[in-house]
Amino acid sequence: MVLSTFEPVMTMQTIQYEYAPGHFRASEPGIYRPDMLQEGEMILNMGPQHPSTHGVLRFEVVTDGEIIVDVVPHLGYLHRCFEKHAQSLPFNQAIPFVDRLDYLAAMNCEHAFVMGVERMLGIQNDIPKRTEYIRVLVAELNRIAAHFVGIGTYALDIGAYTPFLWLMRDREHIQRLLEWVSGARMLYNYIWVGGLFYDLPVGFEERCREFITYLKPKLVELQQLVIENEIFVKRTADVGYSPCQLLSITAVQAQCYGVRAYGMICAG
Repeated sequence: MVLSTFEPVMTMQTIQYEYAPGHFRASEPGIYRPDMLQEGEMILNMGPQHPSTHGVLRFEVVTDGEIIVDVVPHLGYLHRCFEKHAQSLPFNQAIPFVDRLDYLAAMNCEHAFVMGVERMLGIQNDIPKRTEYIRVLVAELNRIAAHFVGIGTYALDIGAYTPFLWLMRDREHIQRLLEWVSGARMLYNYIWVGGLFYDLPVGFEERCREFITYLKPKLVELQQLVIENEIFVKRTADVGYSPCQLLSITAVQAQCYGVRAYGMICAG
């Protein structure tokens, strides 16, 4: 119930990257040019910031001494060179890199990657049912833990401290379960091509049932504390509102507005 036996064919190129002056300019887009600045102004580059800042972005800052004249945010810096790493590794050895694509939900990343590899190899129908159930179980636990971080930090960012503490408390129960099954708390390397790292430890199912019983009333408390909170509603309702006419725009126009799939769905 572990790895499939296959030998990958790897070819190494002598030159993997050829420098061209335009590459740097293309990778660092900017609104301002030096000829656009007034006397005494300068352009400062801040970022890209770390993902834990709740928004991976780079700031293009125009300053005049200690005065900030303008700030232009550039979004979307989240490329980890995963494809380049994976080029020189067999499929099974790429799984630790998959963990790091979303370190808060590493099980889900492993699950998606491994399913894709298994379909490509044509072995998706040979996976034992117990293996598939365990994969879904650990991935769902990790998904809940990841959402706890997202909801807790979101509430923290708009001024609510208590939900963050409550959610980190409840997330810790999931972290201990995943550590029990895989030996790691964040980067698991548990879901493997063709199977799993190991079967569930004895008593894991009972502990999961106990956790579900514990968590259900906690979710009700969370909804009362956050979603039904008057301050939370006032700071989030009607923010980023998309009028109905946006639903008929083209894909290019939607991209210019910064509207993505979930935003379109939320707009109705």
